[in-house]
Amino acid sequence: NGMRHGQGKLTYDSLCQSYYDGQWKNNEQCGAGIMKYRSGNVYDGEWKSCRRHGNGTMYWNDSREKYIGEWRNGVQHGKGEHVWFMDQTDNSQFPMCNRYVGEWIDGIRQGKGTFYYASGGQYTGTWLSNMKHGEGRFILPNGQAIEGLFKNDRFVNQ
Repeated sequence: NGMRHGQGKLTYDSLCQSYYDGQWKNNEQCGAGIMKYRSGNVYDGEWKSCRRHGNGTMYWNDSREKYIGEWRNGVQHGKGEHVWFMDQTDNSQFPMCNRYVGEWIDGIRQGKGTFYYASGGQYTGTWLSNMKHGEGRFILPNGQAIEGLFKNDRFVNQ
């Protein structure tokens, strides 16, 4: 019937720089597959109805980010780890990065999670709309801890 079904590769440009290589069902990306975008970004994971859906890893080469975890309808949703890579400084032997490990809802940090800052700080607690919001604990780079209520990304003195 001319519809893609089973394993196959579809190339989107003449230089083969943009393609999908994976499973198809009724002419849609469905199941395990790899999508390489023209930007150089790559998604390797599960698909449903031509969208990232299930478990997978996305590399954003253009913005130097990586996400490993759950997806729903094309966005981060469920539990996952997102890393933002930064340039290595002269006084560091390792590349710097910010890293969040926790819950996502519709592509935003929401629920319980821990954010590890490149500066050495760390926040563990509740998130709402990508902001620290609710009970949490922030450990400063010097080791001092601030614990209590956060609202709109700020500690609330009680």
